[in-house]
Amino acid sequence: MLTDKSLYTFSRVDSEYKMLAEIREGIDRTLMIWQHRLKAYNNQPVIHIIKN
Repeated sequence: MLTDKSLYTFSRVDSEYKMLAEIREGIDRTLMIWQHRLKAYNNQPVIHIIKN
């Protein structure tokens, strides 16, 4: 489920300084934001994401 907090955390526009970030969290949030595009639609096949 996409929340306003997910998009806000993803964008991180509230800081002017470089910060360390958890890459897995960033990937998970990106996938959450784009989950609608991962589904099959018309002639476009479903996109499968494999996290290992």
